[in-house]
Amino acid sequence: TSSDTIGPETFCSSSDAAMATSGRSCRKMFRALVPPLRPRQWIWERQGLVRHRHSNRQVVGEKEQNMLIHWFCTGLRRLLTENRGNTEEILRNLKDVRRNVPGMPWLRRSGAVPYICMAMQMEIVIAIESNDAHSANFFARLAYEAAIEGLVDFHSAHMITHWSKKAFTNKGWSTDALSELVAPSNCLIQNDIILGVKEKIETAIPSLLEEGYAIVPEFLGQNWSQRLQEDFRELVDDRRPDFQSGEMDVTGRSDQSLRGDRILWLDGLDESRLLASSLSQILQKTVLQTLRGELRKHNIYLSHPSMAITDTMLAVYSPKKKGFVKHLDSTDPEDLRKISAVYYLSTVNEENGGQLVLYPDTGKVMAGSI
Repeated sequence: TSSDTIGPETFCSSSDAAMATSGRSCRKMFRALVPPLRPRQWIWERQGLVRHRHSNRQVVGEKEQNMLIHWFCTGLRRLLTENRGNTEEILRNLKDVRRNVPGMPWLRRSGAVPYICMAMQMEIVIAIESNDAHSANFFARLAYEAAIEGLVDFHSAHMITHWSKKAFTNKGWSTDALSELVAPSNCLIQNDIILGVKEKIETAIPSLLEEGYAIVPEFLGQNWSQRLQEDFRELVDDRRPDFQSGEMDVTGRSDQSLRGDRILWLDGLDESRLLASSLSQILQKTVLQTLRGELRKHNIYLSHPSMAITDTMLAVYSPKKKGFVKHLDSTDPEDLRKISAVYYLSTVNEENGGQLVLYPDTGKVMAGSI
């Protein structure tokens, strides 16, 4: 599976109108979840606002951003009124709200995440300002339940929970209920795993800067690797009709003599495949955020995490079929991808094949067993 990041980072500010309904205490969270927009800034597939990875891009300005904020904030408020604390019904109906955004039939699930988080954050702010500890706790916990249901990713849910703990502490409220929130056991978004991934990425930075690539063995460890292999095999069997031939370039053409894989794009929000989805979130969020922070120390700037170009691409190669010829991941001048992160789900050996071959400036490199 692989995911890509883009650069350079865009420095610009959103207008206050885009956040007017949220109040001052929500603005920092909003900027963390939704990247600021220039009037004609392109938003790529990772934010869910285009139909295709390389074409049919959709211009999204502050008008559309404001509409999405209003749609999800009023939608969540209506569901809270109608369902009176019934978490299951609220989340089930919130999926319908996400599915029926007016005038945006192309909005994908990942594109709705920042605005769902914004709506939940706004409810927490209202409860805190009303000194309603019970409601504030409910909404903070709702964010974590939303992550389990695939409405938001666990990183965003954790951000909301972390912010809520600080706000509750300032109010003198107990944070015990929030401290009990942990990801399910079949999910990679665990504190020890996240810390381990960050440490390994930080260790790999010198090689990335000096050689142009870095190999991180035992990225998640043997136990999780085995569990992921089993989960992805089931996913491939279940979703076999959804796979398509890998594309060679921006024209969308496929050539099995040059590229023999079948691919499936994963947005990391499939609640029925929590383990597989959490790997997508690790690649899209943990790896990107760590790279972004570490590379900034070397004056190299990657874009906001919400603007990573791609969802995670699951690539499956059949035995004894053609692999992938020598190629560049980014060939389109308008394709801003700078870094590719690849996680091998199968053991690379002489029997299975699948060896990674790199062609840096220093010459051909065989990455070996990963």
